[in-house]
Amino acid sequence: MNARDRRPQPREGATDPGYRPSDPGYRPPDLDHRPSGPGYRPPDLDHRPPGPGYRAPDPGYRPPGPGRRPPDPGHRPPGAGQGRTETATADPLRAAHAHCQALQDALVSLREHGLEQVAQWGRHLAATLPVGGRLLAAGNGGSAAQAQHLTAELVGRYQRERPAYSAIALHADTSSLTAIGNDYGFEELYARQVAAHGRPGDVLLLMSTSGRSPNLLAAADTGRAAGLRVWAMTGPRPNPLAFRADEALCIGSGSTATVQESHLVALHLLCETFDHESRASEDAPLDGAGAGDGAVDGALDGAVDAPPAGPVVPPAGPVVPVDGAAVPYPYPSPSRSQAAPTSPSTDRPADHPPPDRPPPDRPFP
Repeated sequence: MNARDRRPQPREGATDPGYRPSDPGYRPPDLDHRPSGPGYRPPDLDHRPPGPGYRAPDPGYRPPGPGRRPPDPGHRPPGAGQGRTETATADPLRAAHAHCQALQDALVSLREHGLEQVAQWGRHLAATLPVGGRLLAAGNGGSAAQAQHLTAELVGRYQRERPAYSAIALHADTSSLTAIGNDYGFEELYARQVAAHGRPGDVLLLMSTSGRSPNLLAAADTGRAAGLRVWAMTGPRPNPLAFRADEALCIGSGSTATVQESHLVALHLLCETFDHESRASEDAPLDGAGAGDGAVDGALDGAVDAPPAGPVVPPAGPVVPVDGAAVPYPYPSPSRSQAAPTSPSTDRPADHPPPDRPPPDRPFP
């Protein structure tokens, strides 16, 4: 007889549901009985032990109800590094959307409240620079780069071909910048250059996202004292630079990047207006032009073509152009086609030989 056969066998009739043992004190089991006690937790009837394809229940899961979305059947719980990757990807996208939204809001505000001021600045430059005025621009960091961006558009060109105009970015002269900073301190960095280059009637444009840079505040004070028109591009009002400038364009955003990007748009709009207004002034006829001009031109032609009254005596010495002659402000600003021809090897006009070279043997008209 093996071990299996030695196990106790059920008594006869024990498998009968209606069977009741005859032992004294027998109590039938309570099928609805639930044990209780401290920390007792009833068993989960749907519990499945971990295995292939096992998915742990979500502790925060709530069954679908009104307005609730059912869970994603393709959801996978975070594995090794999976949660960190999804979070890192989501955060830059969220930040990019927030950045674009902030820029969009700032441009909407600029379009509604700042376009007229930018256009007025462009018209003022179009009336000042072609007659010899000058634009001085300054800033710190990214604002310095944008100030130089504006001067490059004016010295070079924005869209159309036009004459070059005087515009100076004060931070671009590194030798002067370091000398002034070393001798006078950072606060005088731009003020001393404004005193050197600025003339009454010129324009000083100062750019600052905070509006609180000491060197720009000192430059604004120096510019106004010297008779320059001071403009400021800043961040939100109120700020000291906007208060000290004659006019200010303030971008109401707390983000430095958004303020700088809005300033760049404003600079391009300024150049757009400048090009439009300067072209209109170039195309307009000069005052007093009429039938009498032909007579004046004929008289001048006759005076030039007339032979000299007496013998022509060439000068004894070389012809040297006179430098430093007093020229009244505003200075003339000839176009590229009106400029005197220059020698291909030097910047000296072709009809003026160098001082150490004898003059050509030709009469003077």
